[in-house]
Amino acid sequence: MIRICVIDDEQTVRESIVEKLHRLNLEVRLQVFDIGFGLEALNKLDLIRPELVITDIMMPTLNGLLLLEEIRKRNWETEVVMLSGYDEFEYAQQAMKHGALQYLLKPASRQALAEAVQLVARRLRTRWEAEMQLLTDRIWMQHQMKITIHEVYQPAMWLDARVPKLIELSGRGQSQIRSEEYTIFTFRIDQDHVGQVRIAADAERGGPGLFHTADKFCSSLIRAEEEWHSVHFFERPDRQVGSSQGSLASQEIRRLNEELVDLLVHSEIDKLEKCLSDWFQTAEGLPIAVFRKECAKVLAIAEVVMTTRRPYTIYEDEQVHYWQMWVLQASSWVQLKYDMLYFIKGGMRALLQESQAEFGDSDVVEQALAMLHQSTDSKLNLSGLAEQLHLHPVTLSKLIKHKTGMNFIDHVVKHKLNRGKSMLDNTNKSIAEIAEEIGYLDFRYFSKLFKKTYGLTPKEYRTKKFTQ
Repeated sequence: MIRICVIDDEQTVRESIVEKLHRLNLEVRLQVFDIGFGLEALNKLDLIRPELVITDIMMPTLNGLLLLEEIRKRNWETEVVMLSGYDEFEYAQQAMKHGALQYLLKPASRQALAEAVQLVARRLRTRWEAEMQLLTDRIWMQHQMKITIHEVYQPAMWLDARVPKLIELSGRGQSQIRSEEYTIFTFRIDQDHVGQVRIAADAERGGPGLFHTADKFCSSLIRAEEEWHSVHFFERPDRQVGSSQGSLASQEIRRLNEELVDLLVHSEIDKLEKCLSDWFQTAEGLPIAVFRKECAKVLAIAEVVMTTRRPYTIYEDEQVHYWQMWVLQASSWVQLKYDMLYFIKGGMRALLQESQAEFGDSDVVEQALAMLHQSTDSKLNLSGLAEQLHLHPVTLSKLIKHKTGMNFIDHVVKHKLNRGKSMLDNTNKSIAEIAEEIGYLDFRYFSKLFKKTYGLTPKEYRTKKFTQ
């Protein structure tokens, strides 16, 4: 929608322009205002803040040049088209020097008005595209979230800082547009789900997805994204987590982690289920992002303890990152609880029964590592390999540790970095593309691991390789 204000000291001229604008058959919607002339018109401009003003040059009290000066002085993002007679040509030239979009000779034709409106629409779209490019780049750099724009309906409403805007998210394939009259633009997040930014109604002036200005879009999108994932993951539309509740839950999680380590070290499987049940119930009180990280941490701790039978509560960044990717594969809390129970409780059972299988097949580790090294599946994990080898993941993890002296996750990291290094050598893909292809959504984390292993960042490695 483009808001247009028409200003002229002759009512018949204003009415003629308004009528012509209403009859334009353009793709963009117009909202046209006849606001008179003089100081009254200036006051109405302050209220409306239109995208386009069509004004006469020669008027009493406040002529077109003075009006243009006031608009520029107040830093309004408003385009101005001047209406001029032949004997006012010098005034028109002066207006153009002061930033008027163009001037039209009276009487302005429908075609001339249409061209002026279309020029304004193109400029609005260009400004919107420039802002969105910066914002989507920032979201990708800071959060590794890919935003793809679908349709743009009202860039002018986006650019108006006074308009309250609301982010709404929905699953792929679900209808997201209530009305094009209120929708500003639609978009897709990664390959997961879609969303829209629309004009917020008075009753919606709250919530994580509300914002006014472009600089607040990123933080509002992240909050809306977390809430959307939380509702759908836990399958509880009313789920809300307060800051004090989250803090208490974090403290209790730390205590339960220590209890879990003690039970695993001493193989107290009868008490393990109660501890895990308490852990799951407590974790539900955490914000979704913290919740996922705590799930990854407890899985990392459990794997180390079960494979070494030592009371470790420390872990490497690589371990937490691996388990975070594992956690993200679960589509619901019900599924994740089942998978975690199978890994931790089932792993404990497998270890208690491992006397027959622990060293029975000397080829199983070689077979597992061969499958890992031949795979190009970035999501291949311990559970997937163990399933193919008809072993429990913890049993396979302990076998690999015993036979090679390295954790399974260390083998995964080594394999991914070797693949990444090969792609840097043999392709022109960007570092972000390579990181994503080998399974690192955060290319900065990939760069950190690469430098830790090879002594150079991927960029430094590629530069050195091709300058030798």
